[in-house]
Amino acid sequence: MVKPLGIGFALLFLVACSRVTVATPTPTPGIGVPVTGGRWQVTIANAQKTTKWEGIGHETKSGYAFLLVTVTFHNLDASLKTEVSTEGATIVTADGELKNIFGLETGDISNIESWNGAHITPESIKGIRSSGSLDTFMARKDTLSMTLVYVISTEGIDSQVFTFQFQDIQIPFTLN
Repeated sequence: MVKPLGIGFALLFLVACSRVTVATPTPTPGIGVPVTGGRWQVTIANAQKTTKWEGIGHETKSGYAFLLVTVTFHNLDASLKTEVSTEGATIVTADGELKNIFGLETGDISNIESWNGAHITPESIKGIRSSGSLDTFMARKDTLSMTLVYVISTEGIDSQVFTFQFQDIQIPFTLN
């Protein structure tokens, strides 16, 4: 007499014959993860804070720091020049404040203690003028890497999630 095979055998047979697919998670944008948008692939290589910009001699006032963000821009459209305007390379702080790159025209000079080693006072910057425009950088090849500098408040800086924005690309990151 043949006994019927039970439900357990049927389940075992189904499990043995089914294909298991393991999904590979998409990496969360951040430091070291390339993000593509439009004709660009942008990667943040490094982000760090410092109160003294070594080699340049600039130093921030108490409560502020330089945020140094090293970014690689890869031009995906070979028919167009690899040209990056830093005007569009901004940082958004956790509280939504938009920060442009460091420069005299951004108003950040009031948060700087010394410039090339010289103490900054309202009188000492009276004659300083800026061109009024931010820089555009070009590369001979399709990739351009640079360190962009922002001046930010140090309040909560180590736990803050920043967002780097360039055109339609947004990359959230925290400090190394």
